[in-house]
Parts: sequence; structure tokens; C-alpha cells
Amino acid sequence: MRKESVKPTTEGLKKKFAAYTIAESISEYIWNSIDAKASKIEINYTYNELATIDKLEIVDNGIGINVTTNKNFQPILSSEKKK
Repeated sequence: MRKESVKPTTEGLKKKFAAYTIAESISEYIWNSIDAKASKIEINYTYNELATIDKLEIVDNGIGINVTTNKNFQPILSSEKKK
């Protein structure tokens, strides 16, 4: 399984997911994996010393965006125009 990282911007994430709960946001990423025809979806997380989730990673084996196109969108959500 090839691993590609998506680097979302803090500002972009705040704008995009402000109207959603954490569960709805995670669900959206899982549905993206399903839409990409993934047969395996892993949800990995690590806790910090405050017992809160420090890192969340969703990994799948679906048909994703190709590497060249992916580079055009990095960092993700940073190219959206501010209102």
C-alpha cells in the first residue's frame, strides 16, 4: 500500500469543517475511502500525555489521486479563496 500524505492547512480545515462535528468530519474521510473503492481502511491514532488524541490517520488501499496531481493541491485547502 503506497502512502501519500495530505497536508491540510489549519485555516483551510477550520473553514471547511466549521459546520461539522468531529464524528461527521471523520466519517467524510472514511466515505472518501469507500468512494475510492478501498477494500481496507485503517484508522490509526495516538494519544498525548493529556489523554487526548494527538494524531489521527486514515489509511486506505483505494484508487486515489495520482502523485503529480496531488502535488498540485498541496497544501490541501490552502488555495481556496478567502471571503
